[in-house]
Amino acid sequence: MRADISSWMCFLFTLAVILAAVSPSSSTVSFLTTNVLHWEMTRLPNMDQLRAQDRATHARLFSGVPNLYVFGSAVPDLYGIYFTKVKLGSPPQEFSLQIDTGSDLLWVNAKSCANCPRSSSFTCISSISCIEL
Repeated sequence: MRADISSWMCFLFTLAVILAAVSPSSSTVSFLTTNVLHWEMTRLPNMDQLRAQDRATHARLFSGVPNLYVFGSAVPDLYGIYFTKVKLGSPPQEFSLQIDTGSDLLWVNAKSCANCPRSSSFTCISSISCIEL
């Protein structure tokens, strides 16, 4: 039953579109109207101007993004580990941070973590911006 209703609705819609397309233009009843905009390209864009616009856009977008220097090796025999140095807290505390290319999450160990590796740890008490959860 539901398929029959869907078929009828599809048929009626198609019929309405066809009737709208073949109806005389002097008709006062119009239920399908559209505005078509046409922009004629009289000359090709200047590539130097486009490059300058791209450079300006990139400079604006990346002006507030800090440089992130990445260290490590992509040689498979050397484990392919990448790391960078980050500063967290107020005043800033510097850490070596391993970059996991398979995840968007980064973790820094807290000093209070008893079973965590001791490579580097963030000391919450040394930071005025830290809030213990």
